[in-house]
Amino acid sequence: MQDTDLQIRKHIMKHLIFFYFFLHIFNVNAQNFDETIFLADKLFQNKDYFNSIDLYKRAIFFSEKPNNQLYYKTGNCYFMLSKFEKAINSYDSAIQLSKNKILLTDLAFKKADCFIFLKEYSLAENIIYSINTGNSTHTKNKKNFYLAVINYAKTNYDKAELFFIDAINDTSKTAKNQIHKLFINKKYFKTPDPKIAGILSLIIPGAGQLYSGDYKNAINSFLLTGIFVAIGADMLIRFAWYDSLISIFPWFYRYYGGGYNNAINIANDRKTEKLNKRLNEIIEIIEKTENKP
Repeated sequence: MQDTDLQIRKHIMKHLIFFYFFLHIFNVNAQNFDETIFLADKLFQNKDYFNSIDLYKRAIFFSEKPNNQLYYKTGNCYFMLSKFEKAINSYDSAIQLSKNKILLTDLAFKKADCFIFLKEYSLAENIIYSINTGNSTHTKNKKNFYLAVINYAKTNYDKAELFFIDAINDTSKTAKNQIHKLFINKKYFKTPDPKIAGILSLIIPGAGQLYSGDYKNAINSFLLTGIFVAIGADMLIRFAWYDSLISIFPWFYRYYGGGYNNAINIANDRKTEKLNKRLNEIIEIIEKTENKP
């Protein structure tokens, strides 16, 4: 009987020790909760996003109630690490816990940023259209700017122009006219066309690169394929045709096909470079109007 009582007491003491140990750990974490967030914020400022995420997650785990700001900050860390899917999940958690209209608007723009980087332009567009700007001119201009960028990325340049102009709060209309002039020449946005570059390269090796303005690669492609054609012709005259075919054709085809792909890639790169340059010009115009006293 005494042994039984002793075992019961030991069992109770074991659970009590565990209980007090758990309370101690909980209290320590409760006391360090603000310190954890403070350190996570510092790490974020120092661009140490990996460790910042771990601390924000720890704060979320020990938080007495769901905290939208912690999910918001976690999403920002993932965004800075280009982990856009995870950033969206964190922003969604913050949205579910938020009632503040300003924060909800900011979160909507953040999600749209993620979808833009993921090239999911239609999803980004739907989010931006859902934003209620209210009486805020700043939010309205920002909404129009996002819609302009999205349509620009989708090659809807006419709509992009209108949204860029609507994103400007400029009574003199000078900036709006400047943007309009940048959109007048529609050929600027369509050239060089990668398809045309590829076709030209098939007709005359190097012609596609020449069309895109890459003279160095145009000369290289023309000379390389020309050399193999000349060697093949010489072998055809001096030897049997199948000797020429077996010896030269694989090399000729390699450089001929490579020139075709190269022409398409160069055209894509040049076109992207031009579009980015024009977009930067537009952004500079808009930024000047925002910096006006």
